[in-house]
Amino acid sequence: QGNKEYFKGTIDGNWKDIDSIVIKREGFRDLGILAQLEDGGVVKNVLLHSADIWPWNPDNSEQYAGGIVGTVKAGGIVTGCEAAPTLDAEKANSYTYMGGLAGRVDNGGMVHSVIGMPKLHGYAMGGIVGKIESGGNLFNSYANLQEIQIETGKNAGGDHTAE
Repeated sequence: QGNKEYFKGTIDGNWKDIDSIVIKREGFRDLGILAQLEDGGVVKNVLLHSADIWPWNPDNSEQYAGGIVGTVKAGGIVTGCEAAPTLDAEKANSYTYMGGLAGRVDNGGMVHSVIGMPKLHGYAMGGIVGKIESGGNLFNSYANLQEIQIETGKNAGGDHTAE
C-alpha cells in the first residue's frame, strides 16, 4: 500500500472554501487533500474548513497527516493558506505526526504565511506542522489551537512538534 503519484503542479485556491470533507485511509504514509507536494509543487490561497482526517497506521511506521498536505518535500511550497481541520489519531500509533496544514516538512520544503486553527487528538502534533525535518522551513505563520488532546508520552506545539 502507499502513494503512487505525487503532486508537482500549482493549486491556487483563489480564497474559495473547501468544506465538509472526510479522509480516512488505512496504512497510507501521507494523508491530506494532497499526499505529497513534490519539488516545484505549490499550494496557495486555499481555505480549508470543517475537514475530518483520520490517520490509521497499524504497522508502527511513521505517518504524516495534515489538513492540506501530508508531506511537503524539498522544493514544495505551501503559502497563503488557512486550515481548520479536525485530525484524530484514535487508530494511529505514536509515530503519527499531525499538523493543521502539513504533517511533515522535509529538508528544503517550505510552509509560510499560513494560519492553522486545528482540533488535534493524538500523539505528536503541531498547530501548523506535525514534524519539521532538519532544513525544513516554517515562517511568518500563526497557529490557534481550537482543541488539543495529547496522548501520554508524546509532544504537542503551536507551530510544530519537537522531540
